[in-house]
Amino acid sequence: MINPNHGMPGTQVIEPPDDGSDQPHGNQPPEAQAPIEPEAAPEPLRPSRVGYWIKLTFAALGALIALAVLAGVLMWEPYARKLIIAKARERGVEIDPKDISVPFSLDRARLKQTRFKLIGVEGVEGTIENLEVGLEKQEPTSFELTGVDVDITGSATRLTVELSQWTAEHPQNYTVPMRAAGVNVRWREDKEAKPWLEVTGGAVVPIPTGAAFSVENAKVAGLDTGKIGASWTGETASVNMAFGAEDAKLSPVKLTVVHTPGKESGAYNPYAELHVSKLPLDRFKGPLAMPIPTKDVFVELDTRINFESEVMGGPINGNLKASLIGYLPPKPPELDGYVFGDRTVFETKFASDSERKQLNLTETKVSAGAFKLKGSGEIKREDDHATILMKLIGNLPCADLAAAAVEKELAGLGQLGKLAGRVTKQVLKGSVGVTVAVEADTRNLNDAKVAKIIGIGCGLKPLTFPNLADFPELGDIPLPEGLKDLPKGLPTALPPPSSLPPLPSSLPKNPQDFPFPFGKPQPTSEPKKAQEPPKSDTPAK
Repeated sequence: MINPNHGMPGTQVIEPPDDGSDQPHGNQPPEAQAPIEPEAAPEPLRPSRVGYWIKLTFAALGALIALAVLAGVLMWEPYARKLIIAKARERGVEIDPKDISVPFSLDRARLKQTRFKLIGVEGVEGTIENLEVGLEKQEPTSFELTGVDVDITGSATRLTVELSQWTAEHPQNYTVPMRAAGVNVRWREDKEAKPWLEVTGGAVVPIPTGAAFSVENAKVAGLDTGKIGASWTGETASVNMAFGAEDAKLSPVKLTVVHTPGKESGAYNPYAELHVSKLPLDRFKGPLAMPIPTKDVFVELDTRINFESEVMGGPINGNLKASLIGYLPPKPPELDGYVFGDRTVFETKFASDSERKQLNLTETKVSAGAFKLKGSGEIKREDDHATILMKLIGNLPCADLAAAAVEKELAGLGQLGKLAGRVTKQVLKGSVGVTVAVEADTRNLNDAKVAKIIGIGCGLKPLTFPNLADFPELGDIPLPEGLKDLPKGLPTALPPPSSLPPLPSSLPKNPQDFPFPFGKPQPTSEPKKAQEPPKSDTPAK
């Protein structure tokens, strides 16, 4: 808008539009302005109630998951420990590990410093330094062991039976591959005794359906045995002891137990076989749990035990043949001066019922050269020992007895002495009866009671006669020929010559029924006929 009344002529003054503001116009000084108040902030939007509950739910769920993970971590080890221990018990092994590590995948388990023992097998326990078990569906697929110490207590006979039964009850153990290194074994008769078997640094490797154990060196009764090999499967268990042989398969001691007959063994019933080639007898003191004082004696043995139903129960039967080289059986003192070779052979058959408390011996034979006995016996099993009763009787040919005496006296002549013995053997006839009875307790075999009786014959007469009352368990002892009609109360030994009473100048007439101990005496010559009265020349009236 142009204001004509303001400014110079011809000049237009442009005024700002009147917008109602207080701004100065033209050159007018500005007026003081009131402070401008800031606008109030907009009120925030209130969240919806649905979103609030969603956030709260997620927060609670996260907290629960965290707590579950924490609880799982805290409870996993006890759960895994319980699971592993239960699986071991299913396989006949009781374990107590110091530490167990099992991942959530359950594909393996690591155990450290684990104590173990076999369930149902008394006297087998030990420790494993490190054990790793492969798992699949909570079942073991492999075993890896290092640092294994095994302590065994008891006799070999009992442990063989119990281990066989344990194997039969847990055949699945032999289908899982196992490896072990650093295996140490100590076997003793009882906990207070020194180990009779010591194995150090053994190793176990898997074989089809089982495992094999080997060690380069071991000690038996303090003696180095060389290599030892053992194996076990679901059907059989075997042990080979080399005793110096280069190959454990050629070992002189071989034990085989077929505990679960099947296709592998081809057997119908369980059985056990033991073969021993010429070995010093002293080496078997520990495993047989019986004192054997004899030194410089070697043993050869073959035996088989047949289990008619099962290894741990039911009747059994079998046979045994043992040879003792350098040992002679007990014999009557009248024969002490005679030699019957250097080998004693013992053969017998045996059987027992299902209770297995008494082992009956039949067709028992003991022979040492010409010294041969036959008979029977029994072995009774008590709680902690056994008693042995034997009754043997035989006849010793006079020819063999004389030949032995001649060969002994002429031993320095070599073949000539043997020839003289053979000549003597062809000349003499007849025999002499011999009886040997034995009553023994396995707790003290050194004090076994032995009755040694010889009959009449070959120029021999009994020097002593045992007191049969000392053998209450034997009952009637069979006497040799010539002694069966002995009167009761016969003295056990003849008095020495110095105490003989003075002999009478004449002997009374023998009664007709006098019980002579050695048979009735035979007249040395025909009796003279009674003299007839002289005939009279005078004819009878």
